[in-house]
Amino acid sequence: MSFDVIQMSEFNTWLQAARADGGFHKAKIKVTPDPERVQLKKIKPPDCGKTAGLDAEINERLRNGEKPIDLNPLFEALPSTPKVDRYEGKRVVDNSDERTFITYFVGEAPKGSYEWASDLQRRDAAIHSFCYLDTDFLYEAAGRYATLADDEAFMHRAIDDTSFVSDTLNFFTGGNYDRSDAAKMKDEITTIVEELAQQIKNGEAPDLNKLQNKITIGGVDVSLTELMEYQKVGRELMDSFQYGHLSAPLSGASVAEHAKMGLAKSIAELYGSDKGELGKRFSEGITRIYEKAVARQEKNASSDFWQDGYWSSEAVNIQVDSAKLFGHMKTDSKESMTRDLSEKLNQLQSRIRAYCYSFGNQLWYAPNGSAVNLNNTMNTIQDYFQSWMKKIG
Repeated sequence: MSFDVIQMSEFNTWLQAARADGGFHKAKIKVTPDPERVQLKKIKPPDCGKTAGLDAEINERLRNGEKPIDLNPLFEALPSTPKVDRYEGKRVVDNSDERTFITYFVGEAPKGSYEWASDLQRRDAAIHSFCYLDTDFLYEAAGRYATLADDEAFMHRAIDDTSFVSDTLNFFTGGNYDRSDAAKMKDEITTIVEELAQQIKNGEAPDLNKLQNKITIGGVDVSLTELMEYQKVGRELMDSFQYGHLSAPLSGASVAEHAKMGLAKSIAELYGSDKGELGKRFSEGITRIYEKAVARQEKNASSDFWQDGYWSSEAVNIQVDSAKLFGHMKTDSKESMTRDLSEKLNQLQSRIRAYCYSFGNQLWYAPNGSAVNLNNTMNTIQDYFQSWMKKIG
């Protein structure tokens, strides 16, 4: 990632050039004031009259029986977090200037990027940016820390990991974490960066697979490579929540997409079932996204637009119910889930046939006609399931 330093008067030119270049640009820049525009601001002494008036107002309120606000709970100490003294016996290197850089984005973020996922999440889409985080910040920080001698330490922590820490903890805990959890993870990431920096000093390329140190999530230690595997699986599963457009009359393709939503949630449960506490938390994280996807489709299906007769309302209900049907499967083993899949496919086929036969003998609504194509719909669902059974071993 580039580090540009430009003056305030140059910023608009820089921005226009980035836009004219097209595409998506992510850059760390520092905008400095133009020397000729820097002026000293005169600071006036406080207006004592106003301060006195405020005190008089507070005293008047107290005399009238208002209770003062107890601020003490806000200053209670957080649970203690072990700290590593990285400065003891070392010469401190002033890196204050690095703190003034900001990350700036120009253009529309490409699909699949962290910025794209974060934007969708802010708009309450069924997605979580944790699964789209990258580890570039680790290599960038390791490169900076590798410039330090063994007897040196940075004055300020030079690791851009705020999003990584908050998104990771948020996904695995559902937001149930505090500042001490974040501080602990940041300390652990600092140790990891120092380990990567040592690899560089030893003449090696920084390699996450060689790391000895881990990070802690919800009391569980996990390596970065294990965490990245959770990201990869979660990203692929979460992709099934981005589709599922409702259609009426019934579309077999739409039914299959909704069934994949439910299967993604159940597959996450199976995947995490043999991975201990963190695997359980992973499946819970995917479940929260699944529930958001289903709630969105339920809301869409309840619109008056879809309630104009059986042909429309039942069609969208079958699609939404497909997501629910396959989202509640027996996931204690592959064998039980495979048997349950067959049962649920039979239930879905029966409901689709009932829908199609309600239209009489019209070819367009035949179960195996061009619109519903029941056989192809069932094959699509089974193929998705089987592909995941191979992926998760």
